[in-house]
Amino acid sequence: MKPLELLEHIKKLNLGGKPPQLCNLELKTVPYQQAAEVKTALEKFQPQQGWLCFQDTITHFNNGALPDKGVILYGEVKGNNNKALHIQPNNTGGWLLTTYEEHAGKTHLVESTQLLGELDDTGNLAYRVYWENDGEQGYRPTCAAFAGFIPKKENN
Repeated sequence: MKPLELLEHIKKLNLGGKPPQLCNLELKTVPYQQAAEVKTALEKFQPQQGWLCFQDTITHFNNGALPDKGVILYGEVKGNNNKALHIQPNNTGGWLLTTYEEHAGKTHLVESTQLLGELDDTGNLAYRVYWENDGEQGYRPTCAAFAGFIPKKENN
């Protein structure tokens, strides 16, 4: 079943909530060996919001104001124009930086979701979850990209 066919089927079921959308997803992973290279690549990405894990703390940022607390171990950041960046260590002492770029198209289904944030000042963490047909098991989530922070709703 093609993504558009599945989306039409989901809409017919009228399950409530917001149905997934169609898109194309471009993924690009680049390896880095030096911490300074990771920092430079992150700055060139021009992040707007995100969280970064350093050797002694995990911190967040908004409005593109990157924290400088040492060597970045992990992180997820939201950029401009439907872009996100994931930073993770590889098994050789370096890092892998994966860029997610969403475009109009029909190769993937995508849905928005939220995870509970631990800090009140950051709110919840928003993600875009991408589904793809693997040819054997049907559609399943293949990756998720950080989409920013969403303020927590006040309980009345």
